[in-house]
Amino acid sequence: MDILFPRNDYLREKLKDDPGKVLFTDVYGPQVPRQHWNDRGTFTKQGLYCMMPDGTYLGARFAGTRVEEIHTMLTEATNRWKELVRERGLNPKPVPNMKAFSEWQQQESSDGLFLELHYRDLPRAETKDARGRVVGESWNRSTFKFSKEEMTGLVTAGDDWQEIESPLMDRLIREQFKDIVYGQSPRWSEDAVKSVAMKMRRLSSEGGRMVIGYTGKVELDSGSHRFAPEILGKAVWNGERFTAFEWVAIGPRSGGTKYNFRERDEGEAPMGISLVLADGK
Repeated sequence: MDILFPRNDYLREKLKDDPGKVLFTDVYGPQVPRQHWNDRGTFTKQGLYCMMPDGTYLGARFAGTRVEEIHTMLTEATNRWKELVRERGLNPKPVPNMKAFSEWQQQESSDGLFLELHYRDLPRAETKDARGRVVGESWNRSTFKFSKEEMTGLVTAGDDWQEIESPLMDRLIREQFKDIVYGQSPRWSEDAVKSVAMKMRRLSSEGGRMVIGYTGKVELDSGSHRFAPEILGKAVWNGERFTAFEWVAIGPRSGGTKYNFRERDEGEAPMGISLVLADGK
């Protein structure tokens, strides 16, 4: 979005004549209803936007929209596109299956460990936070990939608990154990990682399949925000790759960052993160 709608003076000057930026801000933008364009005075237009190649408005929703509303918007945008195709006598062609994109999914599914993460506030005494949002109703998602080498660091054949190498966990924890339920947050700094204690052991082994258990605790504290989850999980290893992977990290979070929208909800409250194989990959 910083290319289509630059949010700082440097990028706005650098990209002022960029065709993509001009198409989005000067041609498409003025057609978008204000409530779907985020007219709150902030330099962000994160959301879902539908347009034709010439910038004709088809539909839009700013970030934070419910799945059902997005489905409605996409349906309406598709119907509007079909109407304009008939009105203008257009002859649209299928979207080409570019080689670069066709190979991406195959690479992700065969090389290393590709995880999908989900973030959600967990039940607390109040059903709504101080901003009036229903606790647990909003959630966010991210993805993360271990390389082949990193992936094997999560495998053990021992029945006793074994420490997981901290460098292996460092990237996952610093990049992904963030409070992004409502927005975005930067990776944790090295200084913010106060403690990491992760262990694994073999739970069972049969027919070439090994079930591995995981447990641990993490404390992250930047001074302005904090998250201290306990981690529990298991995975199935077939000798070459993981065929199942389920972790959950649950613990108290507090404070906030610039764009994670925790204003008036910065007190300590429980948050959970689930980690599973992305789309069964």
